Amino acid sequence: MFKSFPPLDLPDDVLSFEGEKFFELIQQKCGQVFKELMEILSINTVYKLLLVEDDILPVFQKKYRELVKVTQRACLHLDDGTIMLKPEDSTALVKKVSYNAATNTFGGFATPLEYGIPISGYFKTDSFDELKE
Repeated sequence: MFKSFPPLDLPDDVLSFEGEKFFELIQQKCGQVFKELMEILSINTVYKLLLVEDDILPVFQKKYRELVKVTQRACLHLDDGTIMLKPEDSTALVKKVSYNAATNTFGGFATPLEYGIPISGYFKTDSFDELKE
């Protein structure tokens, strides 16, 4: 059985995004490496991104000079020639653990990833005592 990705919180007008506005969205939702990849590949609108057939991995299997740095940061290269995208680590951006009473969640922990996306609500708790366990 296939697991589904959690829904992305996208703006209603996302299909109108182009250029810098599109790249900012990619950076927010996917990270700096994927923003750079979209810029290098001149994918600067949602429509161009939707036209990408299958997946984007084959571009990493070629030896493009423009992609060397991005490939080193974005991919794991296996001995058999297989390439795998690695999730971008954004945990370094969080400086301390914090608690949000409105959503009853803690922030600042390295959240486990599923398909390269942080699991929503992973550190949700009903009490501080429950968190200590």
